[in-house]
This record gives sequence, structure tokens and C-alpha cells, in this order.
Amino acid sequence: MLSVFADDSSDETQQKTFAVAGIIASDEEWSRLDRTWLERTGGIPFHVTDCESDRGAYAGYCHLDNQNLYKDLATILARSDSWGWGAALDLASYREFFVVDQETCYYKAFLALIDFFAICEGPLSGEGQVHF
Repeated sequence: MLSVFADDSSDETQQKTFAVAGIIASDEEWSRLDRTWLERTGGIPFHVTDCESDRGAYAGYCHLDNQNLYKDLATILARSDSWGWGAALDLASYREFFVVDQETCYYKAFLALIDFFAICEGPLSGEGQVHF
């Protein structure tokens, strides 16, 4: 079985950009990634915003250590057998042509992500059912 883990993000004002991204992998690959990830993070939940700005769980570490953690985690994903994809919207331009609210933009980006993974071709094709 394939599983997708996704997250959304927007600018601080939630007025300029909105994005949804996800990573898809087999159950076996998720198990391997989970072990490697937890070993590198020491079990501390990873939040990019906090890591980049030396806040939250990363406040007690020097900036270089936080940047190296971020680099190492990105490398772990890049070297894995997972695939990633994302959809982003320029909210100002989108609102110029469509009368929509923030929730509509979220669903548009989220559905684009689901659509991509549902028809995903490549190393993961033929793995079977996709679970969101």
C-alpha cells in the first residue's frame, strides 16, 4: 500500500500565497524513513519555520546546527524511494479572476495534490492502493 502525508502552508497574512505538498511512499519505505528521521531529529517534532528561525524546540541550538539538521532531513527525503509533489496558488491573482474564499483555495490545491498522486506514474506505479 502507498500512503501520502501532506501539509499546507501560506504566507503570514494568508493573503498572498497558499500551498499544499505531500510525499508518497510504500509502507516499507515509510518505516525506513521514520527510523532514519527519528534518529536524526532525536525524536523532536520537526517544524521548518521554527528550525529556520531558531525558535521553539530549536531555540537552544545554534543557527548552524539547525541549518545542518534541515539540510540532513532534506537529504534523507531526497535519497529515499519516496516521491513529493505540491500545488501552490498566487491568491491575489486567483481572486482577481474568481470570487473565492481561503477555504476554496485550500480545496483547489489539495485536490490538485490528490489528482497528481492518484495518477502518479513512475517508480511507485503498480504498488497498489493509495491511502491519503
